[in-house]
Formats: sequence, structure tokens, C-alpha cells
Amino acid sequence: ENHKNPLFKLVKLSLDLLVIVVLFYTFLFIHIPTVPKNLDGLWILTHSQYKSLGLFILSWLLISQQTKIYGVSEFYLESIRKVFYQLFLFSLVVFAVSGIKTDYLYTNNESAFFIGVVSVYLMGSRMLSWLIEKSRIKTNNNSKSKVIFIGKNNNTHAFKKLLTDKKNQYEIVSHM
Repeated sequence: ENHKNPLFKLVKLSLDLLVIVVLFYTFLFIHIPTVPKNLDGLWILTHSQYKSLGLFILSWLLISQQTKIYGVSEFYLESIRKVFYQLFLFSLVVFAVSGIKTDYLYTNNESAFFIGVVSVYLMGSRMLSWLIEKSRIKTNNNSKSKVIFIGKNNNTHAFKKLLTDKKNQYEIVSHM
């Protein structure tokens, strides 16, 4: 299934990091309007803020290991809980770094807006991922475990009923 595929997890991680990096520079350009908005300005900001950006990325990776945000979640609410936990811990890092480097990084309002935009992105991307997975399951394009019954005894009917109740996981191919 898609959500168990390591490549799918890597794509989600890469998109999350890309959004964080783009937002990092966007908010720096907003915070320091005197920096030219071109590649030279990007180089100036990178040269002055590479440690902060590195800390943001490293903290995101370490926190995601703790929250298991890229792990398998059977239910949407479990995924949302992981997102909130990830955002809470990441916002502590953002506010701590911004508080130390107020003149050169973000103000508290900018930090709150930064976290807000990351929150909207995460909620939207996780909702989209969940909806895609649900539609894939409904159209029956998922990989179910195929079961073939061989033989028959007193428990066969109950076992067959148990597997049919779990429609998203098993497909009974035939029975002999």
C-alpha cells in the first residue's frame, strides 16, 4: 500500500522539508525588506542564517523520528495527533531560535505565522493523502491479501465471515 511504501514516506519528507525551506527564506525576505529579492539576496540570507536553517531542518528530522509522523497511521485522527505533536515540538524550536536571534530572524508574530502556514500545509497534505488512499481503496486498486480456502471444517464459515468483515485487507479468491 502507498502509506507503507518507503518511497512514499521519502516523498512526504522531502515535500515537508522543501516547504519549510521555502517558508524559511520567504519569511526572511519579509523580515529584512532591504535584502534584494534575487539570487544574490538568497545568498546573503543563506550566508547569515545557514545555522538557523540547519537547526530547523535537523530539529524537524529529529522530532519526526520521535513523533513517527511518517509512520503508518491506520486512522486519520491518529495522523492528526502526530501532526499536532510534531508542530508543537517544532514550534518550540522555532520560537526559541527566533527569540535568541530576534534582530536577524523572525519576530514572535512572524514565528507564529510561520508555524500557522506550516500547520495549514501539513493538515492539507495529510488530508489529501488520506483522501487519495480512501479513494484508492474504494476503487479496489489496493493490494489485498488474497486468501484461498482449502478444506472445510466446523470453523470455516466463521473464519470466512471474519475475513469478509475486513474488506480492506483480505480478498477471498476461492474455496475448495
